[in-house]
Amino acid sequence: MDTYRVAKIATLLAWALVVLAYGQPPQQTPSSEMGFICATAGELGVAGEPPNLAFSVFEKGVWRPADAFIEPENVTFLLVPLINGDKPERGIVQGQLPPSVLKNETVICFKAGRGSPRAKPPVEGKLAVVKRQGMVYHVFITRADAAPHANFSIAQMGRPHGERPDEVKTEGALPKSVPRGGGEATAQLITGMTYWATFKLYKAFNKTLGLGQCAEFEFDVPAETADVALALLGGTTPGTYGYYVEKWQNGVKKATFTGTTTVYSESPQTIAVWMGGGRATYKGRICNSYLSSATVYTAVLVKVSNQQQYLRHDTTKMPKIGIHLSTLFDSKLPENTRLLKNSYVAVPGFIVDAASQITVDVYLRVLKSRASSTLNLYWGSLYLGSVTGYTDPSDSNYLIFKARVTIPDNLYMVLLPTNGLGSVISIGPVDASPGFDAEVQIWLYVRRPVELAPAGDQLYTSAYTKRFRETTLIFYDVVGGPSGIAFMTQLEYMEWPRGYRIVLGTQPLVIDGWTGKSNFIGLRYYIKAFDSNSRPVRITAGTDGIVYKSGSNTLLEMIRDVSTALSFYDLAKSTIDALKKTTASFPVIGYVTLLLSSYVDTVSADVKVYYPDLYTAVLEFKTGGYNEPLSTVYLLSFEGPADTIVVTRVEVGLCDSISCYWMPIFSAEGPALPITTLGHVGTSSSFNAFPYRTLTCGVQEIPHSQDPDYCLRQYFR
Repeated sequence: MDTYRVAKIATLLAWALVVLAYGQPPQQTPSSEMGFICATAGELGVAGEPPNLAFSVFEKGVWRPADAFIEPENVTFLLVPLINGDKPERGIVQGQLPPSVLKNETVICFKAGRGSPRAKPPVEGKLAVVKRQGMVYHVFITRADAAPHANFSIAQMGRPHGERPDEVKTEGALPKSVPRGGGEATAQLITGMTYWATFKLYKAFNKTLGLGQCAEFEFDVPAETADVALALLGGTTPGTYGYYVEKWQNGVKKATFTGTTTVYSESPQTIAVWMGGGRATYKGRICNSYLSSATVYTAVLVKVSNQQQYLRHDTTKMPKIGIHLSTLFDSKLPENTRLLKNSYVAVPGFIVDAASQITVDVYLRVLKSRASSTLNLYWGSLYLGSVTGYTDPSDSNYLIFKARVTIPDNLYMVLLPTNGLGSVISIGPVDASPGFDAEVQIWLYVRRPVELAPAGDQLYTSAYTKRFRETTLIFYDVVGGPSGIAFMTQLEYMEWPRGYRIVLGTQPLVIDGWTGKSNFIGLRYYIKAFDSNSRPVRITAGTDGIVYKSGSNTLLEMIRDVSTALSFYDLAKSTIDALKKTTASFPVIGYVTLLLSSYVDTVSADVKVYYPDLYTAVLEFKTGGYNEPLSTVYLLSFEGPADTIVVTRVEVGLCDSISCYWMPIFSAEGPALPITTLGHVGTSSSFNAFPYRTLTCGVQEIPHSQDPDYCLRQYFR
C-alpha cells in the first residue's frame, strides 16, 4: 500500500476521532473555537480609512491570517439594463456595501489571538490589544495593499455575532497607501510575468458530503509558483471543515498540511491554507467533520512570479447606456425612499480567472443635482477607490465622472476565486429618485497568462490553448424600443498547430430571477493580424454557417472547438450561481450557457465573413429570433508569419427580419493597449516542464494524447 493511501486512512480515522471527541450535533462547529470580538473603527484607530484592511494574529510562533468582517451600509442598486425599461422597479434592488470611509461607529468583528504577540509583525500597521472578561487578546491591522497574503486575511463585508471588549488599546500606525501604478501593458509577446490565477478542483467542486465524508483532489503547479492556496468558495455550506494536503516534489513528500477552516454565511470565499511555492504535486482531501450534510465548492488560488509567458490581453466592453427615470415613476419604490438617495448604478458581466494586471475604465454622466463631486467604485463588495467628477463642458447641468483605475494585485486573491465576486461593478452614491438621468459605461482590461505552463512548453503544441477573450455586454431595455436585451457575447481565439479558431458565443444574463433576451441582435468583430515588425498580415476566415443551440442531438462536450471554448463558462456559471447561496447582500448576476453535459442541435443562422480591405476580416453574426445561448465557429489562416492578432473594432446591430442598424462600440487602427484585445500567434516549443492544461478548461486535466482539442470531463482532476 503506497504512502499516500496509508496517510489517507490515518487521516480519516483521525477525523472520526475528532468528531467523537467533540460530540457536536449537526450545524455546529468545535466548541474550542473562540468567537468574534466586535469593536468600532474608532476604538481600533482605523476610522477615516478605506475598508480594504487586512488582519493577522500571532499564534504558535507565526503571524497567521485572522478572519474579519466590516459592518456594511444599506444602499440601493440600480441594475442595468432593468432600471431603464418600462418596469424600472425590477431594477431597483436593496443591498449593502462596506463604507468607502470607515466611520467612528462602524463595527468591525474579528477573530483575535490570545495574549500579546511575542514577535514583530511582518509589516507596518496598528496593533490592537483588547481585554474581555479578564482575558487579553490581540489583532494586527494593516492596509490590504501592503499585507503579505500568507499572513493576513482581507476583511470581508458582514456583521457576525460577536462579543464587545471591555477595553481596547492600540499602538502603531497604518502604512501609507501603496501607489496603484497604472502602467499599461505593452505588446511584448513573451515576457516575464507575475500573476494570480485560479481553477476549480473538479472532484471536490459542488460535491455533497455526509458527516465524516471527504472529497479528494490532486493538482500540480509550475516551478515559478510563489505560493498556492486551497480555497472554499461561496455556496459551501457554512461550518467547519477539515483538510489534509500532501506536497510532493520530485516523487518525495516534502510537507503535510492539516487543520480546520471555518466557512461563514457571509463569506464569498475562504482560504483554508497557504502551502508555499515551487514545482509540486498536491494530493489531499477536504472533509465534512461536523455537519450532517454539507456541499463544498473547492478551488486553487496560485501566485506565479516572473514566469516567461505569452502575452494575453482580454477586454470586456459595453456601449454607453442611458438611464432615465420618469418623474411619474412611483411604482414599487423602496419603502424607505431615503435609500434611493444612496443608490449605485450596477453593471453586470465582468468575469475574470487570471490576471497580471486588472484595469477598469469607468464613465458616468449624471445630473449635477443628483451626485456629489466624488463617487465610489466597487466590484462586488470590494472597494476599488473614488472618482472625482467635473462639469460637462457641453451642459453645465451635468457632472462627468471618468477615470482609469488599476486594481492593486493584492486584491486579486479576493476577486479571482469567485470569477469576479458576482460579476457586478457599481458606482455611486447617486440620488435615483424620480427624474434621475444618467449615462454609464464601464470597460475592463485584463493582462494575463495564456496557461500555467511557461512560454515554450510543449503543451502549446499538443493541445488547444485560448489566446484571448473579447467580451461584449449588450444591454437594451428601452421604452418604445428593444426591450429586455441583456446578454454577453464571448469571442474566444484559440490556437494549436492544426489551426486557428475563433468561437463566438452568446450567453443571456440572469438578473434577480429575470433572464435577458438576445434575439434580433447583430455583432461584428473586425480582426487584424501583424508580424513581428508591426506590419499588417493578410488574414482570411471561413465559416460553415452552423450554429449550436440547446437540443437533444449531440453531447456538447464532444463538439470540437465549442467544447474547449465553453468549459470555463460552465464552471464559472456554477461558481456564480453558488455565490447566490451566501448571505452577502451585493448583486450576484449569473448567466445561461451551454453546459458540457448538455445536448445541442445545429441550426442555420446568419453567420458570415467579409473583408472591407486587404488586411481586415469582419466576423458577422446575427442571433435571429433566438433567446438562448448560441455558439458558432470561425476558422482563420494567415498569408504570412503573423505574431499578433487583434480585435480592432466592435459593432452592435439592432435588427429586424430585413436589416440592422449598426452602432460602433469602439474602434482602433491596430494594437492600442489596454483598449484592444490582443493575443500571440504561434508557439516555440523546446521543452516539456508542465504538461497540465489548466486555465483553458477552467480546471486542470490529466495529460492525455486523445482528443486534445476538447475539454472532456473524464480527464478533469
